[in-house]
Amino acid sequence: MRIAFTFYLAIAFIFLNSCEKQEKDECNNTPTPLSISTNGPITEGWPLTFTLSGYESGYAYTYRLLGPNGFLQKKQLNTNSYEAGKITLDSVSVNDSGDYQIELLYEGCLIKKGSTNVQVTATPSPPCSIPNNSSTTTVNGLGGGNYYLISADDGFNYEVSASSDNGTIHFIFKDDEPKPGMYMADPGDSPSAINQVSVYIQLGTYYYFLESNTSVYVNKVNGKLQFAFCDGHFVINTNNTAIISAKLTLP
Repeated sequence: MRIAFTFYLAIAFIFLNSCEKQEKDECNNTPTPLSISTNGPITEGWPLTFTLSGYESGYAYTYRLLGPNGFLQKKQLNTNSYEAGKITLDSVSVNDSGDYQIELLYEGCLIKKGSTNVQVTATPSPPCSIPNNSSTTTVNGLGGGNYYLISADDGFNYEVSASSDNGTIHFIFKDDEPKPGMYMADPGDSPSAINQVSVYIQLGTYYYFLESNTSVYVNKVNGKLQFAFCDGHFVINTNNTAIISAKLTLP
């Protein structure tokens, strides 16, 4: 028994020495390139996500994220879920534009690093001038005029609606209250992504949807959310399309 214990102790000593030597060797190596992609350019106030690739999964890595204005974040890298290899900053401003460097460490040793440039843009304003809580139209009876009973409902999706003498307009955003920014129209009554919005006008028993990929602008004015689009196409039938511009501000 004593001989066996001495044998296992010797094996453990050799293993630990081997691991220590390997760790020291890794620390002496020049770090290899780390592949980085982002969701930029993005609008201020939105999350900034870095996605890393080119590392071996299953290891307990630590990352160092260095950015503009002395920004530094050091945390453990997620390598085990559908968010593996992702680093997210919940909200960024225009001042956060610039070069970012990410260093990947294992057992305290720098093994990989890479850099990327990110541009954060100011919240865009709609390119047309429309009086608040009103719309214009090229087809009498569909859109046009002033809106009243403006409200928001945060249920399964986030819905803004307003009534006029020429129909009720609806803006529907996925999940929660939208952040200021530019969204793309997704026809229907429920958008499929957080950067999309469904816009339609209900007139009696008829529904008219904003054409796909039309830009819809969300801004915050005096602390209130404002929603607008310019020259949006709403198909009435194969021979007729209403071109409508609208702007709503929540009370």
